[in-house]
Amino acid sequence: MKYGQLKDYDDDMDFFWKEERPVSTIGMLRQKGLMVVGKMVFGDRQFKVAFIPIEIREGLKSVLSSKNVHP
Repeated sequence: MKYGQLKDYDDDMDFFWKEERPVSTIGMLRQKGLMVVGKMVFGDRQFKVAFIPIEIREGLKSVLSSKNVHP
């Protein structure tokens, strides 16, 4: 997914995050290493992208849709 579609929902967390805990779902996933933001080449253009490994997507859907999720 192009990161531009998600950036408004992120906490602007950077590599050296130390102060405030992320409050957005995207921020929490990135903090725990479950979502990766990087760059990908499509043709002659480069885009900032975000992805969650396919191996953990179904498990995350189940956990995140649970009513008992606590940050």
